[in-house]
Amino acid sequence: MLRRLEHVNIVKFFGLAVLHGESAIILEYCEATLRSVISDYPIGKVTFVTHMTSIASGIQYLHRNKTLHRDLKPENVLIDSNGTAKLCDFGLARDFVNKSTMMTVIGTRPYMAPELIRQSNCSEKIDVWSFGIIIWEIITGRRPYEGIDMGVLMYAIGKKKAQLPIPTSCEVESLIILLTRCWIDNDRASMDTVISMLLNVTDELSQMRE
Repeated sequence: MLRRLEHVNIVKFFGLAVLHGESAIILEYCEATLRSVISDYPIGKVTFVTHMTSIASGIQYLHRNKTLHRDLKPENVLIDSNGTAKLCDFGLARDFVNKSTMMTVIGTRPYMAPELIRQSNCSEKIDVWSFGIIIWEIITGRRPYEGIDMGVLMYAIGKKKAQLPIPTSCEVESLIILLTRCWIDNDRASMDTVISMLLNVTDELSQMRE
């Protein structure tokens, strides 16, 4: 799948190789992951907006090409030497046309949308939910649902529609609105809408002091 995806915000695939009898995928070199960036919390406004816009653009490209990532998380976002964020690890990615595999409960549980856990009415918007979790993690510098039993978590999200709390430290109204739209169950934003909303976030942040 990766070989047919070409976008500045998706890690570039160069080919396959066999090393010491083991198959290997050859990808472009990137210096860091978004996880390592978050570990340097807090990050600046410019870095935040740049990474969020880049990640959103990569997801938008996938969705326009009828592809779901299904495992979006900071570990699966690479940062190259120019500071450009690139989506990677497409092992769980699927085409929209395959409805049965779209609804397979698979991925990293704290980032999974409730409809994926319930195995009902899954669409490309499961990636939008995960994107919202990534935003929350960058804002707070914390891992989502840390310390919570995964079985309890799956039940709470899938059955009780539990959500992470909007960070009390977030004073950017447009960002609060964006997070809310990423997690609404029945009216979740598309990635096209998310990118438009990120423009509002950028404008609001530009008027604030560091």
